Amino acid sequence: MRKLFFALFLTLMPMSAATTYNFEWDTSVLAATNANFVLDFLLIGDVGNQASLSQFSYGGGSGPNLNVTLDTNVNFFNESMISFTPGSLLKFTLAVTNNAPLLPFGVPDTLSLYLLDSSLNSIPTTDAFASAILTFDLGPTSLTTFAGIDPLAFTAPVLTSVSESFPGEAVPEPSSLSLTLGALALWCLRRKKA
Repeated sequence: MRKLFFALFLTLMPMSAATTYNFEWDTSVLAATNANFVLDFLLIGDVGNQASLSQFSYGGGSGPNLNVTLDTNVNFFNESMISFTPGSLLKFTLAVTNNAPLLPFGVPDTLSLYLLDSSLNSIPTTDAFASAILTFDLGPTSLTTFAGIDPLAFTAPVLTSVSESFPGEAVPEPSSLSLTLGALALWCLRRKKA
């Protein structure tokens, strides 16, 4: 009986949350150059995480408003490049899963953002390792942002908000919930009579 109630409880529980991060980045230093740039998003790993980028806003500049999903279930190395003309403020939303690597030697999936010039050369930042603007380890979560260095001394992107969203598929429809509860009640009555 306990197993049945536990199974019912698990079917009624919502699925795990996806975490959404909203970023703002002061790109006025870039806008002053009147040049085009490229955002280079890389997701690397094999743990099975997804990173979805959306709601791009260029603050008076121009660029595509796309939805990009990178997935380490599909490939170890995932990349998406977005060409844009900067305005005063770049905004975007990042939604990620947080599947943790197997311990003790597991390495988390990592999302990195790089700024490239129109010839696809990396713009230097305070990240001494790879000139990233943003690095994000998934499961466990670790976020680091970096500023530009001369000649483009831009500020680092800023995390403005974090929220969790729950997929709607996890909540049973009323008809399936009624059937499940009815079957459970009938089973309990039959067990009592026996």
